[in-house]
Amino acid sequence: MSEYIALNGLIYAAEYGEGVINDIRYQVADWRGGASFDTTMEFAEWYGQHLTRQAAELTMLDFPFIVNEVAFIPATLGQLLGIDAIDKPAMRPVSAIVLGATESTLTITPDATDIFEDNEPVIVSDGAGYKKQGFIDGIPPSTTSIQVDDGVGAVVSGIDLVGVHAHINGTTQCFTGADDVLFDIGSGQDYSIIIRFQRDSKDRMEVLMSKTTNANGTAYGTTAGWCLFFDVNNRLHFAVNDGVDAYIINGISRITDKLYHAIMVTFDEDTEGGCLIYLDGYDDTADYTGTLANIGDCSNVAAFAVGGEADAGLPFDGYVQDVAIYANIVLTAANALTYATVPQTELGSPDVWYPFKDTAAATTIGDEATTTPLVSFDLTLVGGTTTNFGTHSRSQDAVISANLIPDGDMGLGGIGAWAAGDAASIIAKVSDSKYHKYGSQALRIVNNDASQAFARMTVATVMDTDYHFVGWFRSPGTPNGASTLVDIDVLPIGALVSQYCIAGNTWYKIEFDFEAGDTSTTIDLGSGSVTSGDVGYWDGCQIFKNYLDEPGFEDTIINSSWDTTGAPTVDDADTTTERSGTSCYKVNGSSSAYVSQDITLTLGEDYLFIGHVKCGTADAGKIVLSDAVSITLDNENNTTTYEEVRYQFTAATTTLTIKIYGNAQDAYYDDFAVIKAEVSEYILDANFAPPTLEWLFQFTAQDGLRHQVYFPQCFVQGFPINFSNKDYVTETITILPIDEFIYLMENP
Repeated sequence: MSEYIALNGLIYAAEYGEGVINDIRYQVADWRGGASFDTTMEFAEWYGQHLTRQAAELTMLDFPFIVNEVAFIPATLGQLLGIDAIDKPAMRPVSAIVLGATESTLTITPDATDIFEDNEPVIVSDGAGYKKQGFIDGIPPSTTSIQVDDGVGAVVSGIDLVGVHAHINGTTQCFTGADDVLFDIGSGQDYSIIIRFQRDSKDRMEVLMSKTTNANGTAYGTTAGWCLFFDVNNRLHFAVNDGVDAYIINGISRITDKLYHAIMVTFDEDTEGGCLIYLDGYDDTADYTGTLANIGDCSNVAAFAVGGEADAGLPFDGYVQDVAIYANIVLTAANALTYATVPQTELGSPDVWYPFKDTAAATTIGDEATTTPLVSFDLTLVGGTTTNFGTHSRSQDAVISANLIPDGDMGLGGIGAWAAGDAASIIAKVSDSKYHKYGSQALRIVNNDASQAFARMTVATVMDTDYHFVGWFRSPGTPNGASTLVDIDVLPIGALVSQYCIAGNTWYKIEFDFEAGDTSTTIDLGSGSVTSGDVGYWDGCQIFKNYLDEPGFEDTIINSSWDTTGAPTVDDADTTTERSGTSCYKVNGSSSAYVSQDITLTLGEDYLFIGHVKCGTADAGKIVLSDAVSITLDNENNTTTYEEVRYQFTAATTTLTIKIYGNAQDAYYDDFAVIKAEVSEYILDANFAPPTLEWLFQFTAQDGLRHQVYFPQCFVQGFPINFSNKDYVTETITILPIDEFIYLMENP
């Protein structure tokens, strides 16, 4: 049933007049237990009339309905609602990672539908952008654990640190270090601090870092010291105080999203322009309170604290990592961008650095700075019931996924795992629903010069292995001469520009295939324009392993796994009609003269076939899948553009044969994929505009009666959808005037 999809909610009828059903809201069906009518009157039809005609004709009012556990064939639902399915890879939450001699054991959340296979490439990532790539090592021993190695029988270095954070409860806990001149801002002294955090609370004053026992006094009164704090309006401030005068750097953004963000603060003692708050790599400074020239020596005898004041006042509620202090240094804008994109990495030469990646048994948080001073300034846990890091504050929260882009849904806070492609590329996350396709955020790329801007990520790949890329791109208002939209290791997929960057402010699905040239592949996502100031957006990006060889048809048949049978006419290096890359295959043949490839599959696994075919004569381009499945796909239309064909199936044998031929006409083939797609989802979120349609649901239920439900004007309300229970009764429903779809009722 993996090709089906469910919506959440209930279907209700309108409210009818007195004398029919006593002016109550009548539940036509709960659509989980089937069509049931709790009245003594039989309903064989429901089309605004009672079967026995005893009552006056019912008037169906305009009303909304919410759908619950109603399943559709994806293609039909897409046609019906005008939305596209997302093919999701296997993905599981990870709560613990234990290193072994040759592999790591990951404790995972049980889910029998998300199945990994031996030697499958995977990413293990956290919510801050830290990631490690490895391979599934053997068949998982249970639904609650899985093994990962580096692909050649050794552990992946640093994988046990993925998702390790310190959790501060927001009431009694914080971390403190002994008073030292290193933590003080002296007279005429520059200073910089960094911290990465996820905030769980909002609308209250709380301190992220400090060298004071009175944050309010330091910020607005006469208490010497410094502090980085949130006000009740969720804005960040950095305050310094010499015991007489206070000076405050005020931030712009309200941070309430419960996502990881990177903060860098610079205090330039003699230049106000150097006193800045950077949020996720970019200047987020609003203005200043006080006079910088009035600030003298801010030293005190208080402890240094992370997650509260030195006396544990105004405690922070959330998670922290990557804390560092730079005495006598004003870090740069370039430093801020680097810090935002490389978590768990020591930036430059800090005086102290706390990555918060200590073991569960640690009693202190280690200072891991590799530069002077030689003294180690470890932090002590304050306010807990024990001084053990594991029971006090250590937390591990990670995800393992077959999608090699860990932040493909752009759901990580800040920039996440993305970096600017060059100095003139400005990247950020946006939550405005106008600019994201799925979830709550999209990746925003601003072109700041006269050449196209990029967002960049590097993933580990297997040399000569084929991969499938899919993502969503929202073009700038006026796309302009972009030479490329996506780079794979600086090899432009140039054909994508003309194909997907035509209309302005429009979402386009980008899908193509490539072969890894080495073990490290750089993905560049473009802004869609070479005009300075233009902006493009990306969302829902994924890279899967492709089980096909030469899926992009970039190589000749003799050098690939494609073969010919029956001497079809083949141009296997056509360079004028490619969909992406530099070439495609042009094939003219028949059911006995074709080009084919065999693929080895795993029995019982779900797979998705994706292909693109172009042919000027209707039904001339044929794709035949056989052995594991038996189906013929074609281009469906008389078209001069590439049409996508998709087919999802469960492997019934270990071999899938793919045949392509032109059926006595030239047909062009490009960008084929056979991927493991565990679930197909339709995302109904804030971006989904519910259609207003006249629908007639008609079905014959288990009681043998035909039922019809008519909605003159109705709309759909929904949320991310997925099956949680595979125990269903299948009903066939005719929806007028739109053909048929399948309705699945969950057994009570």
